Amino acid sequence: MDASDWVIVLSFAALIPIFVFATVVARRPRTDDGGEDETTAVRPAVVERRAWMRQIVDDTVSNLPGSTAFPGGLRFVHRGLPGRVDLGAKETEIQLDTGALVQQRVEVVTNGFPMSLFLGPEEHRLQIRGPRAEYARIFKSRAEEQVLKEIGVPFDLSLRPGAMLLRLGARPQNGASLRYWMACAFRVVDLLPGIETVSRVQVAELVNRIADDTVCQVCGSSLARGTVVRCAACGTPHHEDCWQYTRKCSTFGCTSQRSVP
Repeated sequence: MDASDWVIVLSFAALIPIFVFATVVARRPRTDDGGEDETTAVRPAVVERRAWMRQIVDDTVSNLPGSTAFPGGLRFVHRGLPGRVDLGAKETEIQLDTGALVQQRVEVVTNGFPMSLFLGPEEHRLQIRGPRAEYARIFKSRAEEQVLKEIGVPFDLSLRPGAMLLRLGARPQNGASLRYWMACAFRVVDLLPGIETVSRVQVAELVNRIADDTVCQVCGSSLARGTVVRCAACGTPHHEDCWQYTRKCSTFGCTSQRSVP
């Protein structure tokens, strides 16, 4: 064989390992959702991540009255607005239903490399996408913008009619860090024009909603017995004696110290 023949032979030989690898991958057991088959041994890293996720969710739920856990996250209610947290392998998502409080879509993202190199130490590394007027309607001053600077990790905040989504480019180290991120999301929602009206409506709707199985978040006893008052801000019901004992709302993230009958 001449030199050109050897080139052809060696080229085909070099492709053999690639074909073998592709065949092995193609024959690997898979489930319908694209993951590995349940009969395949779960890697230690996956087991560790699931245990970490359960621990953080359980810790958060135990410290956030009214929240409930589900696989991979938790559900909660803030000022009458339902929301959820989803924990991923490398990111965390916090969502809340905002109804008609947001009029136009606005996004706020952190500037990454290399754009951050061109910003001075006094400039906050944020990009604002969408109508500036809507952004200014929500964040009326630098003081109200401060919450965005205190999140502490790269994030993508999306405010649109009907929903708010805060996507964080990190996973929480523990329940306390997740609760801090949730508190930041609550602070953003509390800036939405009209949120006080929504809270008052929620209080009114709760008047006839207290069922026999509803319990006070302070003492854990049924609210069907005894005098009940509600938080003036978020509408959470309490026993009157329990409110007088705590002197503030028991809902995480709500700082109200005023109750209504």
